[in-house]
Amino acid sequence: MDNLYFNAKFSSAKLILISKQDNIQITETINSFFKKEPLTTRDRNIITDLVNGPIRMSLRLKNEIVKYLNGDIKTLNPLYVEILKISIYEILFTEKPNYAIVNSTVDLIKLKLPKYATLTNAILRNIIRGNSNASSIKGFLNTSDSISIEYSHPKWLIDKWLETFNKTELYEILNWNNLIPKVWFRIRDTSIMNGLLQFVKKEQIQINFHDDINNFFSVDKPSRLINNSFFNQGKITIQSPVSSLVVDLMNISVDANVYDLCSSPGGKSSLILDKINPNNSLKAFDINQQRGDKLKKTLDRLNLHNFTYSIADATKCKFDNIDIGLCDVPCSGTGTIGKKSDLRWRISMDKIITHSKNQLAIINNISKYIKRGGALIYSTCSIENEENWGVVDNFLKKNTVFFVEDASKYINSKFVDAKGALNIIPHKHGLEGGFAVRLVKNA
Repeated sequence: MDNLYFNAKFSSAKLILISKQDNIQITETINSFFKKEPLTTRDRNIITDLVNGPIRMSLRLKNEIVKYLNGDIKTLNPLYVEILKISIYEILFTEKPNYAIVNSTVDLIKLKLPKYATLTNAILRNIIRGNSNASSIKGFLNTSDSISIEYSHPKWLIDKWLETFNKTELYEILNWNNLIPKVWFRIRDTSIMNGLLQFVKKEQIQINFHDDINNFFSVDKPSRLINNSFFNQGKITIQSPVSSLVVDLMNISVDANVYDLCSSPGGKSSLILDKINPNNSLKAFDINQQRGDKLKKTLDRLNLHNFTYSIADATKCKFDNIDIGLCDVPCSGTGTIGKKSDLRWRISMDKIITHSKNQLAIINNISKYIKRGGALIYSTCSIENEENWGVVDNFLKKNTVFFVEDASKYINSKFVDAKGALNIIPHKHGLEGGFAVRLVKNA
């Protein structure tokens, strides 16, 4: 047996369980584990895949166990359930030989949880038989319950999206969320272009540049770039192209008084700093020092130092006069469900409502300090109306001195909705979801 694979499956199951029991985001759990364990890039990639795929498809995998289990799944050892889910994921969603998956999993269970060895063999072989005999799903599933299980999304979210999207669009979103996400890079120093192209050719890395957003590309082997000098020296950085569109909406003049009011972890701050005059500085704020430390870490790696950071609660703190302010507000993040494997299981309608109230409080407060003729950019990484136009419309009702300036003046109109906002829908635009409006204060 491949000891790496054997140990990776066990470690992955433990990481999933720790994340659930401690209520910690899976990315934080994985990163903490990687800091403690001296693993190769290959080890890390295997564990990352064995964690994120099964988390995404967790509801579907649990349903598969229940179908073939003669008893209550709650009586099973929780670690065993996670190992079983990983193995079922491999059977249903990878190209690994079924016999190898069954044999390696049974061997692992014999060693770690021997009382479940016979059950493991029976469940996995039944799933293989059931999978080979099942006819492919054609047309639409009948209920939101069946859609929820098949595509492994919470039922409440399926019901919610059915109020916004037709069934064809819904399936496109669900399929998008279950894909392995692309990793996007931004080129900060275009002088490296020839060297970058030579490197990816030599390393047999496939590179694809975004058709509409300059200096952004994805590759099929991102870890090879992350461990390269281009990345380590800050010549390139991991970043969503959507961030660039949001910052383009700011239309920053060279010497503008620029504020980033919810600045951590610093991705959009870095884009702003790459645009403004080096003699100018960005005024960055967030709610605590921990978030400030994340911001500083991001900007230090990119050798960006012309900024100040202050702790501030954007819902109530006072600020100096602002020419241009970015409010990239905390949100549900439903536009990034594809990128964050456990997000679909962590959000709720109550959280969306809470976010929307906080978002409105933020822009109501910040708007007081925008200069006449200045602009406030309100942005989220959500695709929920409650957090997007719902917040903006409520703001405009009570702040008639502001108006929405059409985003197509600053960015490609293919990314702009009928009311003038940047509005990225993942399956439509091939990017993680996002929303932004440019709110201008009448002169």
